[in-house]
Amino acid sequence: MKLDAGFIRLPHRFDTESLVASVRALPEEAWQAHPRGWAGVRVVPLVTAEGQSDPRPVEGRFRPTSWLQDLPDLARLLGRLDLVVGRTLLVELGPGAETERIVEAGYYWHRRVRLFLPLSGGEGADWHSGQERASLADGQAWVIDGWRGTRIEASPDEPLLFLATETVGSAAFWSTLNSADRPLDPEDRGGMSPRQVRLDGEVPDLDTETVRMPSVMPPWEVENLLGFVRSELAALPDSSHRPKLEAVFEQFTRQWHGIWARHGDSAEGFDEYRHALEQAVAQAADFVGQWKLSNGMDGMQLLHVMLAAHALKDAQGVPVRVALSRPDKARRPADASVQQPQTGSSYANGASDAGSEDSPSPLRSVHTRSMPAMLAEIGSSLLVTTYQAGKLAVVREEEGRVNTHFRPYQRPMGLAADPSRMALGTGQAVEFYRNMPELVKGGDPKDRHDGMFLPRRAHVTGNIDIHEMAWAGDELWLVNTRFSCLCTLDETNSFVPRWRPSFISAYAAEDRCHLNGLEVVDGRPRYVTALGTADTAGGWRENKAGGGVLMDVESGEIICRGLSMPHSPRWYDDRLWVLESGNGTLATVDPDSGHLETVAELPGFTRGLSFLGPLAFVGLSQVRESAVFSGIRLTERVNERNCGVWVVDIRSGKQVGFLRFEDAIQEVFAVAALPGLRYPDVLQGSDPRVASSFALPSEAMKEVVAPSTGRSAAGQ
Repeated sequence: MKLDAGFIRLPHRFDTESLVASVRALPEEAWQAHPRGWAGVRVVPLVTAEGQSDPRPVEGRFRPTSWLQDLPDLARLLGRLDLVVGRTLLVELGPGAETERIVEAGYYWHRRVRLFLPLSGGEGADWHSGQERASLADGQAWVIDGWRGTRIEASPDEPLLFLATETVGSAAFWSTLNSADRPLDPEDRGGMSPRQVRLDGEVPDLDTETVRMPSVMPPWEVENLLGFVRSELAALPDSSHRPKLEAVFEQFTRQWHGIWARHGDSAEGFDEYRHALEQAVAQAADFVGQWKLSNGMDGMQLLHVMLAAHALKDAQGVPVRVALSRPDKARRPADASVQQPQTGSSYANGASDAGSEDSPSPLRSVHTRSMPAMLAEIGSSLLVTTYQAGKLAVVREEEGRVNTHFRPYQRPMGLAADPSRMALGTGQAVEFYRNMPELVKGGDPKDRHDGMFLPRRAHVTGNIDIHEMAWAGDELWLVNTRFSCLCTLDETNSFVPRWRPSFISAYAAEDRCHLNGLEVVDGRPRYVTALGTADTAGGWRENKAGGGVLMDVESGEIICRGLSMPHSPRWYDDRLWVLESGNGTLATVDPDSGHLETVAELPGFTRGLSFLGPLAFVGLSQVRESAVFSGIRLTERVNERNCGVWVVDIRSGKQVGFLRFEDAIQEVFAVAALPGLRYPDVLQGSDPRVASSFALPSEAMKEVVAPSTGRSAAGQ
């Protein structure tokens, strides 16, 4: 909720000694990583939707978790602040840890504020609201204006411990807030006298929120939210486009009222509501980028998170997502709180390079500060394919940030790469590349590239739905998903079938079991994954949530059954790894017993896996509202939809960093690490540098005379 001051100090005062002592007595299992993945930040959920351990959902009856029962003084404190309690977390930032900058703008935040109660380390920390910064003393209660953007930095010398609770307040709470101290306001007159909160007596039953977002937003709420958007736009100096946008608002409001009058929130009106919403969003998209609000948001982005992303739900209760973007504009997910990352915090904008004039621009990403540091430390980079966006991304460290360099391809999926070679599976072909940096650097000492993959040949396979690929010596093996087999390539045929599961009776272009993952061990194909064991066209779909298998290629035996959409089997560190994508997990499997042990739960559909040292680089995809992704556990566990590359320390199972794509990229397929290559590139056949670069046998090189300008050939 937008407030009249960045920092408001409520009159409540409380002793922190007993509170801190009880928090420190909590068992280690009470703590979990912050749901946004901030390095050095952990939380204990105290009040959540339905009292569950996952603090991310914001809909349902909010109830105390079991951990709040072990903290009676904190329960007393919450119960005596004159508010209806919403989501509440106990938060700890390690010494020097930081949060990202969060702008709280959207449907959920329209009538809510977040209350901060520092328990220890508050005065040594820096608390930011927009451009303002304050020191919050322990034992005090503060409201920070999240509309301006909130960021917190712990002191480098001590941890920061505080209670954070979200609330719609109450009549008494808002009366207190309106009269409270605004210490950074030059016109502040001192506010209210301090009032000590007693932490003894009975533990009260908390008044908690029940959040039920409607299936169809009532017209009066539509008008209220549009009124807020209008007021923000009216405060901006540029008004040249506003009359046209006002006409869009007026038309949409009247349409919504008319549909409501006929159908109310009945499912019979769903198609009409959706059409009205899509029409309004399409018209509003013409104004994307026209207005920048005081908190850094685009004016139409505010319209999206405030109204469009929450106006309508489908029959399964999933909000109807209608993208508010133009072809030349960036898109953002419609989250309840909009992130405005800043370089210099622990969460930074990634530098993106579309790599082609006809690529969508920009292809935005954000990352933890740890991500470029890790890539720099291990002296390596990553290749990432995303078939949904039609891109191959080269992920590399550049001046303390992650640079994502994109190359366009037609449905790129399977990827086999090492520092010397690369094979890329696309919609109808496999393209082969060699690393030849000496051909393109041209002796320029300023050229940072230490790897340059040039195209050498392509093999047309037809549409066989290539999934994972792997080198077995010098021979490339492909997962031919459409024909439910493993295959190789020769000079004559589209492909050469080499192996199929025993339960597949014949080769047919029917994707019977959705064979997808492949691992080569000691130069031979060894492990594969499939989403089912059906022998009928598309039969794997019937039990996709729990019908997946991990198989041994040599024996043909099934090692592990009952997996949820498994992908990316890997043999690393003398262990067999697999991604159980439907659960969003990274796991190990005992090849002898088939026993599966989850190493890490991640906030997305896990697919694509590569290792470097103790680090696992895991691809994450958003879960779409489609039949393919319905009924899997991940959709129940994860509300926030993430796409990118997450990094897990396999020694502890902890998430230690991530690169998240924010805009057009919603799905990742393959992730391949390039050890020893810090700043590689991939050139396509149309690149002019390919036209003037020549690789010749070493003997022929002796006869080559270098031209006075341009590039000379290189021997192989």
